[in-house]
Amino acid sequence: MRLGMFVSFAIPGACLAGTCGPLIVNAIMASANFWLACFLLFLMVFGAELLLYGTQTIDEPLFLLVFLPMPVLISLGFHLGYLGMDIGFPITVAGVAMPPIMYVRVNRYYRKRQLAVSLHSSPS
Repeated sequence: MRLGMFVSFAIPGACLAGTCGPLIVNAIMASANFWLACFLLFLMVFGAELLLYGTQTIDEPLFLLVFLPMPVLISLGFHLGYLGMDIGFPITVAGVAMPPIMYVRVNRYYRKRQLAVSLHSSPS
């Protein structure tokens, strides 16, 4: 059942969010139509919801901080690098380094929260 949900929802959600993130950056950097950027943002949010549902972390939305910044920051860093701005490379590196760093922090946060809830609800 978990594998089916992952394949049916999480993988398409990750593909949608991972594709729309760089497209949003490209639309903004190219001064494209405002409505195109809004539509892409809607698709990215929909993909993020699919991703949370498929990984069964719908009650833990901070896990999106693990998945979503990477495609956006890498794309933004490359765009800024092509424009000759020195900040492009550090932004790209931050995009690559962010998922493992954020996963540890978000996972620790939810474990502490779950422990606090279980201690609070246990009979005295």
